[in-house]
Amino acid sequence: MKGPAGQRSTDVAALLAAVALSLAIYHSAPAAEEIDPEACFCLQHDSGQAQRGCRAVKASADEVTIADCKDPDSGQLFQTEIRAPWTVILDGNPGCELCRPQSRGPDDVIRGENDD
Repeated sequence: MKGPAGQRSTDVAALLAAVALSLAIYHSAPAAEEIDPEACFCLQHDSGQAQRGCRAVKASADEVTIADCKDPDSGQLFQTEIRAPWTVILDGNPGCELCRPQSRGPDDVIRGENDD
């Protein structure tokens, strides 16, 4: 059984791990201008909120790059400027494992609830 000192060391270790992950994501995140307009990416908010299925959109006259996001599961739309407190996470990286909807092959059969 852990006492107060043991619990504190567990809490400190968890906090340090979270800070290390946040720093790794922050330092590896590309600037909005570096994002390929055809690339799928996710956005992570400082609060922990995440958006998936994003594409960078920037008109030639715009000063900022906009993220147009469409969640691959719900289809919910979201749009925001790509800047703090949002961080870009490229497709396939931790926190953005599923950026696009999963494609179905020709042999995949979609069945209803009562189909056998």
